[in-house]
Amino acid sequence: MRTRAVPALVMLIALALPGAAGAGAAFVFRGSSGGSKITVAGFAVGGIPLGVGTSGEGWYEDPATLIVDVAPHGAQVFLDGRPLGTAGELVAQAVPVALGAHVLQIQAPGYRTRSWPFYADGTFPVRVRAILPPESR
Repeated sequence: MRTRAVPALVMLIALALPGAAGAGAAFVFRGSSGGSKITVAGFAVGGIPLGVGTSGEGWYEDPATLIVDVAPHGAQVFLDGRPLGTAGELVAQAVPVALGAHVLQIQAPGYRTRSWPFYADGTFPVRVRAILPPESR
């Protein structure tokens, strides 16, 4: 009975999240109950919780992974303001990232800088694929 109460509680929390009434809000809660681990994750859009789920021991753990496939290959890649390397060095690599919200930034001389906010929840790799547009002259 307690297991059924968890998603209902999470739905109520999702409605109260900042940004839930707007574009969307993602959340992950982790903890333990009675000695066993439990994770609750979900996403709310327009105040309506979607994709709420719970899991015990089988839930994915830190770290989540990020896959970057960007051109030009000489572009510098930054995660949350810290350099990760060049786009060419990161091709086909799963980069470990902490669970939660992040910003990926790509910049190269002669190209427009681009940023992608993303949320890593550990359920599957986050993949960013892009071709930077040339700067306007």
